[in-house]
Amino acid sequence: MDLVAGLTLTLDHVRDVVSKVPPDDWEQPTNCTPWTASMMLSHLLASQQLWVQTLTGEQLVEIGDVMSPGPLRGDASAETEAVIALATSTWSRPDVLATEYATPFGALTGAQSIVYPIIDALAHSWDLAVCAGLDPELAGELVAVGEAAVAVGVNDTTRGFGLFGAAVETPASASPTSKLMAKTGRARL
Repeated sequence: MDLVAGLTLTLDHVRDVVSKVPPDDWEQPTNCTPWTASMMLSHLLASQQLWVQTLTGEQLVEIGDVMSPGPLRGDASAETEAVIALATSTWSRPDVLATEYATPFGALTGAQSIVYPIIDALAHSWDLAVCAGLDPELAGELVAVGEAAVAVGVNDTTRGFGLFGAAVETPASASPTSKLMAKTGRARL
């Protein structure tokens, strides 16, 4: 899997979901209690910025902005677009995947780290879609990107950090998207 292309595809999906959330739904509760849709998007964007900060050393957000987000302060689409542009340009830099960085999980290369912004963006765009009553199903290529990222990034260590819940059992008839989200501890309520 081309990791940067996978993140770009994922962030394109985030952009699409955000553009479809009705204006009145930004204060709706999500499946991540007590976060509203606005707080969820604020978290998603701050998480992307935190990973950019890890790669560049430039102070963009505080950890509290990621773990205890407030509601989004500006226009959702404009804020999303700005963060996507920043993330894709940073992750596309030469040698970013081969370089080792100090991360919350210890020293990791960019290639090892990029799975976390992929998983975060996929999971939280799914959360937003479910909250807003949108179709949360991912296209096959996005499911493949998510499966590859989850296989690396969702484990006992990251669950221990509280990043993911315990895997949720799904019926054999569940969609590929539902099965993927279940691995991150998500199920439709």
